Order: sequence, then structure tokens, then C-alpha cells
Amino acid sequence: MASPELARLVRRVDHQDETVRAISDTLLDVKDTVDQHTEVLTAIQATLADHGALLAQQSAVSAEHSGLLAEQSAVSAEHSGLLAQQSAVSAEHSGLLTEQSAVLAEHSGVLVQHGNMLAQNGNMLVQNGDMLVQNGDMLAEILRRLDRPVS
Repeated sequence: MASPELARLVRRVDHQDETVRAISDTLLDVKDTVDQHTEVLTAIQATLADHGALLAQQSAVSAEHSGLLAEQSAVSAEHSGLLAQQSAVSAEHSGLLTEQSAVLAEHSGVLVQHGNMLAQNGNMLVQNGDMLVQNGDMLAEILRRLDRPVS
């Protein structure tokens, strides 16, 4: 082969060698980028798995809280019913207390009247006692006069 043709072939091989090296360098860069992306994706997958586990825990807690809230609502409804019953009983008792107060007021009036009557009876007994004393004195005087000799 002739030397110009050999030189052309050498240049052509050198050029292809440079192209292959550039492609190889690019492939190495792409591989590094892919490796970095794989690490990032692995970290993201781990984070997603952690988030999934946390979400499952939060869902369980939320379900538990929903159950507790339902129980509390039932208890609250029961307490509301009991409170309504107690309010009705309290209203009934208030009415009875009002009636009893009126009866007590009436009884107090009757007791005052009885007290007045007892006071009057006491005064009458004192007067009767006074009259008995006067009658006794009069009888004593009569008896004393009857026992005197007649002149």
C-alpha cells in the first residue's frame, strides 16, 4: 500500500478511535448518572415504604379514634337521655315542693289559730281559777256566818 493511503487509513482509524473513546466516555458518564439515579430511586423507594408504613399506622390509629368517637357519642347520647330524665324528675319535684310549701303555709296558719285558741283557753282557765277562788272565799264566808251563834 502506498503511504498516502496508509496515512489516510491511519487518520481514519485515529478518528474512529477518538469517536469510540468519546462514545466510551459518554457511556461512562451515562452509567455514572444511571448509578446516581438508581441510588436516588432506592432512597425514594425506602422513603415511600416508610411513608406507607406510617400511613398504615395512622390509618389504624384513625380507625381506633373513630371507634372511640362512636363510643363517646353513644355515651353522650345516653347521658343526654339521663339528663332529660333528671330534668323531668327535677321539674316534678319542684312542683311537689311548691305544693308542700303551700300545705306547710296552711298548717302554719292552723297552728297559729290553735295557739291563739290555747291562749284564750288559758286565759279562760285563769279566769275560772279566779272565779273558783272567789267562790271558795264566798263559801268560806257563808260557812263562817252559818257557824256563828244567832243572837
